[in-house]
Amino acid sequence: MNVLFEDKYILVCEKPAGTPTQAGKITEKDMVSEVNNYMRKAGAKASAYLIHRLDKPVRGILVFAKTKEAAAGLNTHFEGFDKRYIAIVEGNVEAREGSLTDYMIKDNNKAVIVDENAKDAKLARLEYSVVDNYDPKEENITHTCKLDIKLITGRFHQIRCQLSNMGHPIVGDSLYGSNIQYEKRKAIALVCYHLSFDHPVTGKRLSFSIDL
Repeated sequence: MNVLFEDKYILVCEKPAGTPTQAGKITEKDMVSEVNNYMRKAGAKASAYLIHRLDKPVRGILVFAKTKEAAAGLNTHFEGFDKRYIAIVEGNVEAREGSLTDYMIKDNNKAVIVDENAKDAKLARLEYSVVDNYDPKEENITHTCKLDIKLITGRFHQIRCQLSNMGHPIVGDSLYGSNIQYEKRKAIALVCYHLSFDHPVTGKRLSFSIDL
């Protein structure tokens, strides 16, 4: 397990693509069990507290609390988390930067965009900027585009659903309409590469990034 930071209050680590944050089956390997096993080997008697999640096919940074008090502090200030993602999407995104605002619901383990007055509809917002547009050299290769994304809200499958609705599904994300197979097995081309937040005890601003 790639641990990015650890003290007696929190643990920050990298989740590989294809590994669930928290599995529904006891027999399936997940990050919660990995972190708890890691902590027990170090002598901890209590289990870690899960603060936020990443989808199974997404690689990225997760933070866990090691005490009840730290968990409460992180959850209280969760809106202050700065979460940045890199996504490779199908097609060329013409606007160099922009924002998406939608209303979403969860339906049969999939996010669906609905009218704001629909039952259980939740606001979903993100901001994006174009990093690169890739112009293929061969006619049978689809245009793709790399986006840098700032997540404003944290809804279920939010980035995947909103980009698909925009007409630019994430490469490898067949659930949301991608026709391109991603090069990495059990993964989609989406990485939570940066996470910053205030330490729940010291109040110090912490920032973490992983190589793309």
